[in-house]
Amino acid sequence: MSHEVFGFAVWSGSPKTMARAHGHQEIELNLLESGSMTYLCGGQIFTLLPQRLLLFWAAFPHQVIAISPETRGYWITIPFATFMGWPLPAELQQRVLTGERLLARQLARPTLDLELCAQWEHDLRTAPAMYRTIVLQEIEVRLQRFAAEAFDDNGAPLERPEQRGAFEYVRTMAAYLVEHAAEPLRVEVVAAQVGLHPHYAMTLFRQIVAMTMGEYLTRYRIAQAQRLLVTTDHPISLVALEVGVQSLSQFYAIFRRITGTSPQAYRRQHASSLGPAP
Repeated sequence: MSHEVFGFAVWSGSPKTMARAHGHQEIELNLLESGSMTYLCGGQIFTLLPQRLLLFWAAFPHQVIAISPETRGYWITIPFATFMGWPLPAELQQRVLTGERLLARQLARPTLDLELCAQWEHDLRTAPAMYRTIVLQEIEVRLQRFAAEAFDDNGAPLERPEQRGAFEYVRTMAAYLVEHAAEPLRVEVVAAQVGLHPHYAMTLFRQIVAMTMGEYLTRYRIAQAQRLLVTTDHPISLVALEVGVQSLSQFYAIFRRITGTSPQAYRRQHASSLGPAP
C-alpha cells in the first residue's frame, strides 16, 4: 500500500472490491444510492446500506470485501487539515481521529444527502473554480448537522458483525492487533486467538488483507501516531513509544514511508488548523 493522496474530491459510480487494504490521509464520506458494501476495517466487519452517510478517517487500513449487485454511490474525500480546521464539535473530531466509523442518522427526507452529493459532484466537475469553496462550506454545514444528530442516541451502532468463514478468522486477528497495538506482538500469540497454526494464520491474513500482520500493525500504529502528533504536544520520541515502536529511527523511516513526510513536518502542517491539545 503506497502513499496515496486524493485531496478534496467528490465522485460517484459503482465500487469494486479491494484486492488489499489501503489507507490515505483524507477524511472520507461514503453514501450509497443502492446496494450495499461490506468493509473490513480495524478488525471489524460492517455493512453500509443505502442513504446512510458514513464518516471516517481513511488513514486507518480499510478494505471493501463484498459488494451487492447494482451497488452505486458517492465518495467524498476531504483533506485532513481542512476537516480539523472546521469548527466542528470536538467530540466528533476526536471520535473520527481514534478510528471510529460514524453513521449519520437518517434525515427526514432520506434522498436529501443523495441530492447534495449529486450537486457537489456536478459543481466540482463543471462549475467555475469559485464553487469549490461553496461546496466545502456546504459539506462543513452538513457535518455540523451530522454532529448534532449523531450523538442524540449515543451513537447508534453502525457495525453489523457477520460470520464469513475465513473473514471471521481475519477479523478476530485484526481486532487483536488493533487492541494490543502498543504492545510487542508475536504471530504465535495472534494465531492462538483463533486456534490456527501460525503459518496458516499468516497465510490466511495475507490472502484476505493482501499484507502481512506486521504491515497491518505498522500502518495502524502510524495512524495512531498521526493522531497524537496533531492532538498532543508529546515529544516525537514519546509518540513512537506510545504507539508501540521502540526504535526512534525505525519510527521515522516507517512514518515517512507511509505518510510521505516526516513526523515534524506532519505536525507543523496541521498544527495551525488545530486548537490547544486536549
